[in-house]
Amino acid sequence: MKKQWCAAMCIISAAVLITGFFPEAAVSQDLCRIQQVSAASIQDNQAANLSNGDDMGSAETEETSAPQNQTEPVEIVASVKNLAYMGNRIYPLTAGRDSGNNLGVSSVGQTGILYAAELDMDEDGNKEILAVTYENSSQIAGENTIHLSILKQSDGNWNVLTETEVLGTKYGDTLYDVSFMKDSSIYYEGSVFLRKYNGKYEIFYEYYGEGMFATGQTWFMRGFRFENNTLSVIPETENIFYEGSPITMLWDETYDDIDAGTYGGMLNNYCSLGFQRPNISFEHMTMNQNQNLYLMLRLILGSDSSKEEVAALVSNGGTLDTLWYDIQDYSEAMPEDIMEFPGQQSTPAAQEQPQAAGTASSEYIIPDSNTRYLSDSEAAALGAEKLQLAINEIYARHGRVFTNADNSAYFSSKSWYQPVQGKTDAQIEAEFNEYEKANVDLMNKYR
Repeated sequence: MKKQWCAAMCIISAAVLITGFFPEAAVSQDLCRIQQVSAASIQDNQAANLSNGDDMGSAETEETSAPQNQTEPVEIVASVKNLAYMGNRIYPLTAGRDSGNNLGVSSVGQTGILYAAELDMDEDGNKEILAVTYENSSQIAGENTIHLSILKQSDGNWNVLTETEVLGTKYGDTLYDVSFMKDSSIYYEGSVFLRKYNGKYEIFYEYYGEGMFATGQTWFMRGFRFENNTLSVIPETENIFYEGSPITMLWDETYDDIDAGTYGGMLNNYCSLGFQRPNISFEHMTMNQNQNLYLMLRLILGSDSSKEEVAALVSNGGTLDTLWYDIQDYSEAMPEDIMEFPGQQSTPAAQEQPQAAGTASSEYIIPDSNTRYLSDSEAAALGAEKLQLAINEIYARHGRVFTNADNSAYFSSKSWYQPVQGKTDAQIEAEFNEYEKANVDLMNKYR
């Protein structure tokens, strides 16, 4: 289900770099990011309880329904790594104070497979398995972290070809887990996405967060390039990290001094990777602002509580059992044909020139309408005829048989089109992912 964010934002007149991560001394009751989900989906799970230890406890691992993505790649990764699948479910969490009187949120409390899909990463004609897991860290003692792995089959056996951890660094050299499945104090959205750039596959992990108990925002991105059978950090992403307030200064059009200071250099590196000038916020990540990026995984820590309830928790103590961690696996939406990322070659100081929909490939009107949200400006610019074709294109991806002769001839000329006789529009619409549903609705508004 597509979830909507509502927020109350505090207005801060100057940028303040926070040296301690959102300390309680800086608490603001004006900033609370709340994401709405069905209350029933939380009530169906057992609520997490506070532990008597130093952390906030863990979410119950018993679920009312089994994970829904037990695909062959998942089974292979499970066999090789001895992990269970933990994606496509919502974990209930509790906020409160631990035995040391520190505010925090309980932990998801388990390790496992978040994502696994087949893809010919080395283009040798044989598919590898690209996996994202949450498991024991080799670099942070006693902690679990996000791992990116590529598994390859040799002589009938599957083995890990290359693996890397996604780690953040704070206070100079302190490593931390970027998943926020444990000890979080922020509302958080993370995404893992894939692109093919200059003929090489690259995987990016990005998160954005806002203080749950205090004022502040944070943004992080780390990229990894698959080359010579190894996943290696993309150097330009090693300094993409912001923690402070207000983050909006980074997106300000007047912030033109690209070479000045830490953040200017950070944005310069970001844009040198071909991404559009960023303006990051919840549900408006890099994935949503650029073409030909393929979403693998989306991680969300949200709450059903109001800002007043959170403020009461800060002031009066107690607990809130209305938080949750949502793991969304998009492996089934990953196409076999990964299109080359066009590269915007823009800088924060440059004038943005968005690429018009329909120009990326003669095979499609909108090549990535199934992997990102279209903007209103894109839809409005298409015109009635192209809008109808773009809507039909989404249906055609799912095998719709067109009775109109012109439509039938048009899509039959496309190499990817595979009509499925007898398949109804209702069956097709039931297969739509969240991007396809939203994009069809948006384009129908302008048609």
